[in-house]
Amino acid sequence: MGVRRKSFLSESGWLPKKTWNALEDCILDVAILDCTSGGISEMEYHMSVDYMLKTKEHMLSKGIADKETIFVATHFSHNGGLLHEELINKLQPENIQVAFDGLEIQL
Repeated sequence: MGVRRKSFLSESGWLPKKTWNALEDCILDVAILDCTSGGISEMEYHMSVDYMLKTKEHMLSKGIADKETIFVATHFSHNGGLLHEELINKLQPENIQVAFDGLEIQL
């Protein structure tokens, strides 16, 4: 069983294999993920909604995250083409919180 950890991935895009391998020894309590690209699919430098969902699924499948892990989207840009409410509409059904100024996460 892995050690419980927190993760903050800003300006990350899809993680390199070396990072995925390092994370496999952990179970994340909270994963705060970059969603700068919003509705525009990108993975090299920033994540989009699509890549956030793929990242979450990959973390779950590898045991890096579990049903207790809190997922949070952050690091938004107007270049992503989605307003905050639109991000909420896309991510909330996937159990991903959309960050806002003053957000507090209880662990």
